[in-house]
Amino acid sequence: VKDRRSETDRKREDLLSKVSRTLRGSGPIRKILGKVLGHIFSHLKRLDRGAFVLVDPETLKSMSIISSVNKSSGDISESFIEEDIQSVLDARKPLIFSKGYTEGKSALLDTLKVHKVESIVCIPLITGSRIMGAMYVDSLQRPDGFRKDDLLTLFDIAQRVALAVKTDRLASDLEEAAMSLAGDVVD
Repeated sequence: VKDRRSETDRKREDLLSKVSRTLRGSGPIRKILGKVLGHIFSHLKRLDRGAFVLVDPETLKSMSIISSVNKSSGDISESFIEEDIQSVLDARKPLIFSKGYTEGKSALLDTLKVHKVESIVCIPLITGSRIMGAMYVDSLQRPDGFRKDDLLTLFDIAQRVALAVKTDRLASDLEEAAMSLAGDVVD
């Protein structure tokens, strides 16, 4: 058991290291977040789809969507459940759902049945008091798609991504301000 636990810890550390290196890289944030999804899929093979939905922090309106599918999952659509993301953004709280642990009826359960989703995790990307967006991952095959370690890892990744998105937006704002000032000097 101890060897298995240390192997799990090593894989988690490896994933977080890859995500951190990728987030520190240069280039468009969309491309960087696409690579982060690839890292998540290579580590958490039970996942089928994932997305980062970046929003305007003032209005919570979607500004950019980066989505992908786990290549090993076969031919599935690259989508996500918009209602779940909006409820996470509005509530500012994560949504964790595993069909295998739920009994009874609920609107969420009905929505997941329609979309044929077995497990879902959707985490708001928050820095300070500002929402940058949400991270969404799901499993279409496994009703118990997330273990406790998976959830801790996904929450850690969400925090790192939120900070990277905030930093990217600040850099863009500074660049725009510099261009504007340079334009004023030339005129």
